[in-house]
Amino acid sequence: MSEANKKLAKRWFEEVWNKGRREATQEILAPDAVIQESGETVIGPEGFYPFFDRVQAAFSDIYVTTHDTIAEADKICLRWSCTMRHTGVS
Repeated sequence: MSEANKKLAKRWFEEVWNKGRREATQEILAPDAVIQESGETVIGPEGFYPFFDRVQAAFSDIYVTTHDTIAEADKICLRWSCTMRHTGVS
């Protein structure tokens, strides 16, 4: 399961952020995923979409590079960096 989790986590950054595929969130993020965003708790893809939309509106040329991935059983940790250009009003 660890290798599958690594692939899924890397896919998240590639599909959602590098390619800007909002619909990939629905494919990858569990419907009951709990997300802490701006001091609030949101649930699943529907809860994540407002954050995604704000980032996409504020920044262009988003590119995430994953450097290290560590996985054990159902836990995963990624070290990543991101570059982007602020082009929006937000």
